[in-house]
Amino acid sequence: MANKAPFSMRQGYVRPRKIVYRDELSDELRQPIIDIIRRSASWEVLRETINRFFNPYGLDAIPKRDGPMIITHEEDAHPFQEKLNEYFVYAGIGWQMAGGKIISRGDDAFERIVQNAETELKAAGRSTAGERIENAIRSLSLRPKPDFSGAISHATAVMECVLHDITGEGITFGEYIKRCPDLFPGAMKTAFGSLWGYASEEGARHGKEGVEPPREEAEFIVGIAAALTTYLNRKHPRGCSG
Repeated sequence: MANKAPFSMRQGYVRPRKIVYRDELSDELRQPIIDIIRRSASWEVLRETINRFFNPYGLDAIPKRDGPMIITHEEDAHPFQEKLNEYFVYAGIGWQMAGGKIISRGDDAFERIVQNAETELKAAGRSTAGERIENAIRSLSLRPKPDFSGAISHATAVMECVLHDITGEGITFGEYIKRCPDLFPGAMKTAFGSLWGYASEEGARHGKEGVEPPREEAEFIVGIAAALTTYLNRKHPRGCSG
């Protein structure tokens, strides 16, 4: 996932726009992406990429250019990623590049919550839970059709994973709420219970026939799960019991 906002946004030069594009982009919006790639990648990298996609068997390959071969090094990758992400934010495109992959992007609040959860879980030694968050984002990012039910399933699995690590009990999220009330003080218990109720009763978690939540609901559940998981991770460091 993206580590930080583009420079221009951090300095207040560019204001984030509402996300309005996810599935289709006009030629006008595609052209800046092509220009960024052209300016950032060497001819050799572009040639190899084109041949790999359009000439997989080595027939009629695009020839090499005369002269020294210039390879785009790893240190060039971050500026390219930053420029691309800056454009996505500027144009209101709901995607971002992270670690060389194009993944779904939510609004600023969603991104901060999810990134914090992933970072803190991995730093605390709960890497499996952190990977579950990555899986939730990957489900939101699937093309041509995102898996919103899968994203919600991974989000609730994050909760179960952390709760299992805290209590040592491998039970369902719903059972944790019943058996371990001390883990969820006050309104927190209501929040956890509502999250589980939506995921199970609405059919999103188990993918009931004909039930597919919209993106807005899936992102909301993923964000809530990330926030609640961060709370649990901070309150119950690795090795502590409930």
